[in-house]
Amino acid sequence: MLAFYAPDPTKDDSENTLVKKEVTGKKGSISFTAEQNGDHWVCVSLDSSNYALPDSASMRFVLKLAMGTSSEEYQHLAKKNQMNALHLEILKLRDRVRAIQRNQDYAKVLQRLLETFPILFSAVADALLGVLETPRGHAVYACDASETDWNAFVEDEAQEIKSTHMEWIGGKIYIVELSSPEHESYRCAFLLEFCLRDRVVDRYLISWGQSYVDVQTRPRYEPDQSFGPTREVIGAVLPPGLPHFWAWHTLKVEVGHRRRWRHSDGQLDWKADEWATFPGVRYVLCVAVEDELAGASYKLHRVEHEARRLPHQDPVPIVAPQTVVTFDSRLLLGLQPGDALPGGFPDPLVVDLYAVLQRARCGFL
Repeated sequence: MLAFYAPDPTKDDSENTLVKKEVTGKKGSISFTAEQNGDHWVCVSLDSSNYALPDSASMRFVLKLAMGTSSEEYQHLAKKNQMNALHLEILKLRDRVRAIQRNQDYAKVLQRLLETFPILFSAVADALLGVLETPRGHAVYACDASETDWNAFVEDEAQEIKSTHMEWIGGKIYIVELSSPEHESYRCAFLLEFCLRDRVVDRYLISWGQSYVDVQTRPRYEPDQSFGPTREVIGAVLPPGLPHFWAWHTLKVEVGHRRRWRHSDGQLDWKADEWATFPGVRYVLCVAVEDELAGASYKLHRVEHEARRLPHQDPVPIVAPQTVVTFDSRLLLGLQPGDALPGGFPDPLVVDLYAVLQRARCGFL
């Protein structure tokens, strides 16, 4: 038996009232729509007169939350932002996309785009719907934009839809990825396994996260993770073409959930080839993850010649008990062959991608 208790606006804030009670069979689901702010309670009880379970038996419950916007809030939002009927309908459409996409909150996205980037407003709204209708491995065209407008959008600190999920390619903006638990879990787990677990590595290799590199001859691409030498590395010399030491990323990491192994615009192989044209990049690691991180595969590219297309590779499955990738420590630290490594720095640097996958899976078990 499931019972739902919600705040009673006519009583004290600490009091909850039974609003729904329902009996289920051995399997089943019950939905409930909350209409009041405040703490809610879900109580589960077993009818012992109908069911007798042995002591060793276990029961499983799954709670799924979906957030939406009421009609009154839509009207208030439309009035506040002076939206016309078309804008309001686009907003409602976008909210339906949000519900399907694991409740990702795109409400602020459209409002922000409307305020700051009005040209992108309706284009991104349509493109978000298009992403859901497009098979994985295909970029979704959003709109045309000049490189100046794209750079301004990348630099905007109040982004709600992240530019890291888009690519600017030849005057056009494409949506290539959506924020998902799979994508974010693996991206963050790699950071923990790669350098934060070793104090020496963390001292001499710095994570630059998803930051772009401002190189005049290249578009403003953003990685899922990036790493480069710190100033404490003795003998590391900034490569030509880079404006600052913080722009030196020797390793670029891309994680694809919607993106697949393809050379078409916006996909993982395409992005790896693009990174190979950037000054100072010595490694590009791409990982494709499946739904709920049920599986993953990778390609590790060593950049031997800047601005050349990378040699063909087949994706390698990430499997138990270990899937190890090896990095030349001197390349990661910007050193020449034979240069002395910092004391205690591993040579080579080894990362178990299966351990990364297991760490990332913690939220899905």
